[in-house]
Amino acid sequence: MKRSLKSFKKARFCLILLGYLCFSGCDWFKFKQDSEFQNTTEKPVARVYNKFLYPRDLEGVIGKNMSHQDSAKRVNNYVKNWFKKQLIIARAESELALDQSEIERKILDYRYAILAHEFKKEYVNNHLDTLISDSEIAGYYERKKDNFVLKQNIFKGAFVKLPINVPKIRRFRKLFRAEKPEDKEELRSYCVQFALNYSLEEDAWLNFDEIIINSPLMSIPNKVQFLRNNSHYEAKDEDGIYFLKINSYKISDEISPMEFVEDQIRNIILHKRKVELIDKLEEDIYSKANESNEIEIFNQ
Repeated sequence: MKRSLKSFKKARFCLILLGYLCFSGCDWFKFKQDSEFQNTTEKPVARVYNKFLYPRDLEGVIGKNMSHQDSAKRVNNYVKNWFKKQLIIARAESELALDQSEIERKILDYRYAILAHEFKKEYVNNHLDTLISDSEIAGYYERKKDNFVLKQNIFKGAFVKLPINVPKIRRFRKLFRAEKPEDKEELRSYCVQFALNYSLEEDAWLNFDEIIINSPLMSIPNKVQFLRNNSHYEAKDEDGIYFLKINSYKISDEISPMEFVEDQIRNIILHKRKVELIDKLEEDIYSKANESNEIEIFNQ
């Protein structure tokens, strides 16, 4: 009964608050300067100690075309979170010995960090050259290839998982070992129709451990030896039949092939360009301000 009463009061509060917001006029949700609120006659909608929440503070909380129920829920969540924040602030002010000047300095630092971050992000979005040539990737790889040591075994080949009672299994086995383009096309069509999982991109490097996860191949005691000694492999469990084809491989602690780390190199180059672009932006702004005497150090 108490729970029902509490839920009723909560719902009643939401509906009253929502109704108040809806019918108190559109002016509540128009942007206003802080000076307009110095002598405000607004009626608050909530209070914590001597802090008040006004309709203007709820601007944007209720989205367009929201149902009455969704609007009430959104408002209630906002007010509840506001209560929590104000109570934490009040508790902190009463129990912590705070240096007001230090708090203000941190607020200014935080404001600067936000403004600077947004400005730099916008500048980078508008000025960053994102075109990276194959030769640039290859050049970076050759200079830094010792940084790209493999942490896993990789291979080029194919992997297919089929249902236990899949039809035409003999035909599939033949297609899986075939090299003719028309056979490979038939193999792909077969996998699209019947396979539970498959990877047939034989020119792409694949992570061996990721490919064999949740298969009987996971129990292989020596994966390096397995890669060295097998070009085709078939295994079976209660979930399906697994086929593996290994055309070439690289083992952990070897230098990674460039193709396997191409995306990683592209991201490294882009990040380097971003850092250089931001450094140049900061230096240009500083130089222009210095040349126009907009900055000055006073002798003490």
